[in-house]
Order: sequence, then C-alpha cells, then structure tokens
Amino acid sequence: MIKLEETIEIERPVNEVFNYVVNVENVQKWQPAVIEVKRLTEGPVGVGTKFSETATMMGRRISTICEITQLVPNKMFSFSATSDGPMEYRTSYSFTPVGSATRLNIVGEFHTKGFWRLLEPLLKGEIKKESRQELTTMKRVIESRTI
Repeated sequence: MIKLEETIEIERPVNEVFNYVVNVENVQKWQPAVIEVKRLTEGPVGVGTKFSETATMMGRRISTICEITQLVPNKMFSFSATSDGPMEYRTSYSFTPVGSATRLNIVGEFHTKGFWRLLEPLLKGEIKKESRQELTTMKRVIESRTI
C-alpha cells in the first residue's frame, strides 16, 4: 500500500475551494491525466454519489468508478475508487480556514494489484510528484477564478 499526504494553501475562502473540489466536472481542469469524467448518479452531491473517470497511466487508458464515502460541507470530502487499472484508492480532502485562505489537506491510500505491488517504490515517487503538480495547478486555477 502507498500512503500519501499533501497540503497546500489556496488564497480563497473555504466554501469556494470546497465547492470547486466537490464538483467532479472540475477534475479535468487540474488533473491532466484525466481525460473524461462523468457523473453517474442524479441529484445533489452527497454520500453515495458516483462518478467515473477515464485517465491515462503509463500510456494506458484506465477506467475508474468513484463513490463519495463522506461529505461534510466546507470541512471534508472523501471517496473510494475501484479500477480496471493497476490500483484502487481512497482519497480524503479536508478544508481548514486560514484567515481568508484555505488550507487543503489531501490523504490518499493506494492499493496496488498483482505484479504492480513490486513497483510500489517507483509508483510512490510518481504519485507524490503527480499529486504535488495537481495541487499546484488546482491552486492556480482556483485563485485565478473570478466569482
């Protein structure tokens, strides 16, 4: 298993950052490997909401089904993901006000499958590097938005 934790401060209020992150239609704007996202359930976003992601990893297309497992408005958001790819994962986002900014903390657990377990040390470095780049992109996108 690969564990990851990253934190970044975004110069926007908590509700703005939370609403941006929870809206799965924004994923492609800050995760360059994601080529398609589709919401699979109707109604307001909440526990049980499902969405699919198609991403590229090491030149392969990977399909993932994600389900929101926890959601506390403006505080935290978690989901689990099952995949036809080399790993499944759980990710939690927590949102903390810091003056007029937001501290966003992300914790992830990645469970590799089959022979991919042998590559965990290499994958861990790649996942950490990719996560840091994604958060930097997210920060730039959110801070540049005009409401």
